[in-house]
Amino acid sequence: MAGHQWKENNLDKEDIELAEKMRRAQAGDGGAYAALLKELIPILKGFLYSRLGNRADNEDILQNALLAIHRSSHTYNTERSFKAWMFSIAEYKVKDFLRAHYRHAAVGWDDFDSVKDFIAAPVTEERGSGEDVQEMLKELPEKSRRIVYMMKVDDFSAAEVAEKLGMSVSAVKVAAHRAYKTLLAKGRPKRNQDAD
Repeated sequence: MAGHQWKENNLDKEDIELAEKMRRAQAGDGGAYAALLKELIPILKGFLYSRLGNRADNEDILQNALLAIHRSSHTYNTERSFKAWMFSIAEYKVKDFLRAHYRHAAVGWDDFDSVKDFIAAPVTEERGSGEDVQEMLKELPEKSRRIVYMMKVDDFSAAEVAEKLGMSVSAVKVAAHRAYKTLLAKGRPKRNQDAD
């Protein structure tokens, strides 16, 4: 460390030591690199726990973060905070995980199609899916109900709905997704239920 000038004065001792190990690793010192990775594990575990709690997925995210740090090690500027660099990579991996988690936990596209069919179903002589949908839609907030009708019955795009309602496209998509989940949670039409 003696020959290295630090540009940031607010680095703590741990940050300086980690940065020095990374600098040595970038210079080809495999032992420093192994020691660095070993030290990062408990730091990253604590970080992941603070972001996600005690999840079974934390080990996978930890491995992904370590791999990303390894792959990005050449981008680290040793005159900057190592921990800030490391935590930004780990935070990105947490966000990747959450995006994937919520995408998989969300209603699938087949269900979106069934919601569209469910909503657009014709009204029949008997009380059927059309009436069921009307009852379920009444329970949605007005704005959500309008978004669902515009996107799934009137076949507007999210951008068109956003323009007409004065919302951002992402806000429309989030509201629509929540409304679809609410509708699906309330149940699909019960067909042939009265046939005894």
